[in-house]
Amino acid sequence: WATSLREVNLWAEDNMPERDEPYRVFSNTPFWLATMYLGPRFVLVRHPSQAELFMTITRWGMDQRLPGETLYTVERFGVPFAVVKDLRKLSFPTVEKTEDEAFALPPEAGDVQAGAGKGPEAGESDYAPTEGGSVGQ
Repeated sequence: WATSLREVNLWAEDNMPERDEPYRVFSNTPFWLATMYLGPRFVLVRHPSQAELFMTITRWGMDQRLPGETLYTVERFGVPFAVVKDLRKLSFPTVEKTEDEAFALPPEAGDVQAGAGKGPEAGESDYAPTEGGSVGQ
């Protein structure tokens, strides 16, 4: 899964329109992984309310933690591995949880190093759209 972020970033580099300022990207993957393939036209932000794009892997349902239009999916044999989503049409409420609590892997993910765990159920999300296209818990 992790190396599929390279392809997501290459797609974004090739397909997002040129502009003077970098695109603001949020990722709920570890910092080292989120920045490993991030090109110079993109800057990582610490909270989705600051982001225009969401780049993440699909393992443990991490791609389901934020809504947004999926712009691109890295998949092999029909299995999705990573996505880039457009967050520009969403608005976010004040987050009461700390960022570590709000965007950490769920307990079901188990030991990430060992690759154990089953992940959240399909369709579950920490943030769901509310009326008017905003996002709330």
